Amino acid sequence: LGKSRRRTPIIAMTGHAIQGFKERCFEVGMDDFLTKPVKRDDLTTMVKKWISPCCEDVAPVMTGAQSMKSVLSMPEDDHSPINVEQILEEFDGDKEFLKKLIKEFMDKVKEQIGCMKKAVSEGNAQVVKEEAHSIKGGASNLTAMDLSKSALDLERIVNAGLMEGSLEALVRLEQEYEKLAAFARRF
Repeated sequence: LGKSRRRTPIIAMTGHAIQGFKERCFEVGMDDFLTKPVKRDDLTTMVKKWISPCCEDVAPVMTGAQSMKSVLSMPEDDHSPINVEQILEEFDGDKEFLKKLIKEFMDKVKEQIGCMKKAVSEGNAQVVKEEAHSIKGGASNLTAMDLSKSALDLERIVNAGLMEGSLEALVRLEQEYEKLAAFARRF
């Protein structure tokens, strides 16, 4: 009871990685800063940096890349739409949880593609931009970088006011989605 309590640190977690934003976070009282997408190693390092000394002897949760190889049921090649080893490591080797997450993501993206097709036909740039941005982040978090890049391309085209080019970009996004869907069925 006689010990003083340490203040809980406040960590900013944001998608803004632009110069000066980190400094603004510190100015308003944040203790540290992480940008999205947050990677497990970065989060673990941050937590270790800010936890109390009495907790420093806790064993790390991560099992390492070598043990992840033992849970892979299919070989990964350079053309895989996701980085299986990396994403399994992010999820502590929980392949069943990852399968469920990928299925939910794929179901959501299918809906978003339908929504974007309608929005393109109606000239609704805002909807296309929001859906593409959402897909970009979700795909990146799942290491589906080709899908993420195609969503970024679509988002950029719409942001530039080039709705006439959005249909072609949407077709490319849908092709990347189909590649990921085919992979997910075998996973």
